[in-house]
Parts: sequence; structure tokens; C-alpha cells
Amino acid sequence: MIVAMSHVSFYRKYRSETFETLVGQQHIVQTLTNAISTDRLSHAYIFSGPRGTGKTSTARILAKTLNVTEGQTFQDCPICLKISQGTSVDVIEIDAASNTGVDNIRELNEQVNFVPVECTYKVYIIDEAHMLSVGAFNALLKTLEEPPEKTVFVLATTEPHKIPITIHSRCQSLNFRRLTHTEIIEYLQFVSEQESISLSSGAAMMIAQNSDGCMRDALSLLDQLYSFKGAQIEQTDVQSLLGSIDQSLLLKIMNDILGGNSEGLVETFKLAFDDGVNTTQLCEDLMVLSQTLVYLKSGCDATFQLDEDYLEKLKGMIQESQLSRLVGILEGIAKIQVELKWFPNPEVLLQVHCLL
Repeated sequence: MIVAMSHVSFYRKYRSETFETLVGQQHIVQTLTNAISTDRLSHAYIFSGPRGTGKTSTARILAKTLNVTEGQTFQDCPICLKISQGTSVDVIEIDAASNTGVDNIRELNEQVNFVPVECTYKVYIIDEAHMLSVGAFNALLKTLEEPPEKTVFVLATTEPHKIPITIHSRCQSLNFRRLTHTEIIEYLQFVSEQESISLSSGAAMMIAQNSDGCMRDALSLLDQLYSFKGAQIEQTDVQSLLGSIDQSLLLKIMNDILGGNSEGLVETFKLAFDDGVNTTQLCEDLMVLSQTLVYLKSGCDATFQLDEDYLEKLKGMIQESQLSRLVGILEGIAKIQVELKWFPNPEVLLQVHCLL
């Protein structure tokens, strides 16, 4: 009998396994490697930053670095393989979103005093740490202040302001940043080469723009596109999957807004919505475009990886426009994005605001 192999999603298959392959967080890598090499490792860290930027992956890499068998690599070391697979008894990952109570932390406090079974260091990785209850944080305080020897805590969070100051004072905080479009595009191209996918530059750029600096979102979108389209992925495929608008229509909408062409704007909106364009995605596309125009007007064109013809079109659009006008449009679209979440008819809201 033939057993079908289960598909492993790209973001799991290509998550960073070493400090060298961690994308865009060189300041974090430098801090941790220096701490290890000089024997100045902290007993507790707070890894904070946007989702999908490598916090949990870095925590696992740190655990492997501390426990790798001398003379072996992560790929050869049995302990490191267990850590990567999440099966090591001494590297404990806790999802604080579903283990928020004081009893969960009391259980951790009881276990933390046991010596490591197979590792040199015990490492506790608490994901979404800001979700812990007040009682749970209080129960964790003493352990963080005086942890057993050879024990490291990593609290990963997207909302560090929700973690009590008493916890912050007992941890070293490392802030992960959003990834740039260039970093995401380069990694998408690397993954595409590994998977024998032909990914156009326009498609890669659109994926990066819609990932909000999050590598996990970018890889998930690439995975969806691969399932949807196969090994040949063009920009139009990304537009179709996202419910995004055709580039020419998007530029026409912006030109009509800049020129105050109400009749043309109504007609273009109708064409877009009749074509099944997603309103939220259209607003996001307009946000990206208006932000790009502001940057270009400010002389920041070196920061973009845009098609030369498209870039020339954008430069032509802003020749007669003042920077204050472009900033006003950007501000208006930002307000629309907030209101879209609550308005029952988003198409009407978008049109009304753009026509005003």
C-alpha cells in the first residue's frame, strides 16, 4: 500500500534553524552570540516584536547553541534534532495563550528545580507571554529572580507593554524588527529556487508588500500560490488570490483622486467591484501606493524595488502634486482602514471618503 506523504508548509519547512540563517535580526544574533562566547548569558530574556519575525525560532536556536554536543553541528547532534522537533524533555515550550493560569506556572515552578535530563541547560520558552494572568506573572516572579543554575527563560511576545514592569526588570529585553521588503523578497527567491518555483519579481514584490514585514505570512502566501497556481507564479496570480486590483486600475483611481475627477473615480470603483476586488485589499493597495508616492516625493526612491516602467509612472503622477497633498491622502486612507472594520458596507465607505 502506498502512503501519501503529508505536506509540510513552507514556513515550517524553511524556518531558521541556525543563527546564520536567521533573516533580518543581526542585532539579536550579535547580542546572543557575544553573550554566549563571553559567558555573560542572562537567565531570562524577553523576545518582543511583530508576529512572524523569528522570536520562537531564535529561542530554539539559542537552546540548541547552549546544548549542542561539542564537536558536532546542529544537523549531527541528537539533542539539537530533538529540540528542532520539539521532543526534548529539557526544552519546554509553553503556549501562554492556552496556559494562562497561576496553576500552570506553579507546576512550572515545581519542575524547574529538577536538573536537566539530557541537556546542559534547561530552556523554558513561553510563547505569547503577555497572555499570562496577573496571578501567573506573580507566581513566575520569584523563579525569574532566582532561577536554578543552567536554566534559561525566554518570554516571547508581540505586546511587551502588557508584561508587568516587575517581570521586565528581571529579564533582558531584545526587540525584533519587521523585515524589509528586500529581505522578504530575497528569501522568497531562495525558497522558490529550492522548490523549483518560477516566481516573477512583480509577484515577489506584491507578496512582500502584503506581508507587513512578517516572513511567516510571506511564506504562507507563497505556499497558497503554489497550491493555487503551480510552479509558475506571476503578479496577476497574486492579485487574483488576494482579491487585489489590477495595477492599471489602481493607478487610475489614484490619478482620479489627485485630479479631483469624481466621475472617473465612480466609474473606476464600479469596474473594480464588478470584477470582484476585495474592498479591504483595495484599501491596503491604495495605502501602499500612497505611501510609495509620499516616499518618492520626499526623494526616497532608492528604498524601492519597483519595475522601472511602473516607477516612471509614479514619478509622473507626483510632478504636479505637493507633498502635503500626498500626505493628506495617505492620512485619509489610514482613517478609512480603521473604519472599514466596523462599517457594514465597506464599498460605500471607501467611495464616499475618496470622493470627498
